[in-house]
Amino acid sequence: MGISREGRLAALTNFREPGRQRSDARSRGHLVADFLKGPETLNQYIKKMSSTREDYNGYNIILSDGNRWWYYSNRNDAPRELTPGIYGLSNHLLNTRHS
Repeated sequence: MGISREGRLAALTNFREPGRQRSDARSRGHLVADFLKGPETLNQYIKKMSSTREDYNGYNIILSDGNRWWYYSNRNDAPRELTPGIYGLSNHLLNTRHS
């Protein structure tokens, strides 16, 4: 998780997938740093992540530019703008119920 001086926020969790981890995958931590330091808008960065989704082991990420909040997972193809409310996020998809 990180917050930039410009008010950008990125928070990432690893997606739990026993037996599906690739040792040659790119580091997911760079997704946070690249968004915080990068010039792209939220929409541009989400599009970039979508195009490189197979380069990483599973992850969830929440991004904000200080005004809007978005959720994306490379294990679910639909980025989602978050509206005000309460959400749950762990090592599976947003709001996944576990018994």
